[in-house]
Amino acid sequence: HNGDNAAMDGCAGWLADRLLVYPVKGSGRDHACWQTQWRDKASALAFVKAMSRVLAESYKVETGNMPVGFEQGGRCVRLLHDSATARVVLIDAADAEWADALEKRCLP
Repeated sequence: HNGDNAAMDGCAGWLADRLLVYPVKGSGRDHACWQTQWRDKASALAFVKAMSRVLAESYKVETGNMPVGFEQGGRCVRLLHDSATARVVLIDAADAEWADALEKRCLP
């Protein structure tokens, strides 16, 4: 969903990530929280821009400004940016209750 330059800008400055997954009984998709850490604010913002485009195209929604959040197809999706720590968190949960809990856990 991103051109080569946007994709390269979106991954430059990546330091680390962590993926947390929690099972959803009776569903083919689990709750997920993907935490990413970036070298600096500019790197985190480039990733946010690229990931926002991926989400907009994948879910056929308008992502607009930060924070990105929407419910679509039985999923509650949030893209959150903590500029103080250059951390970006993507939450993809089966419901808003889990999304809220993951947001509290993944962005203290």
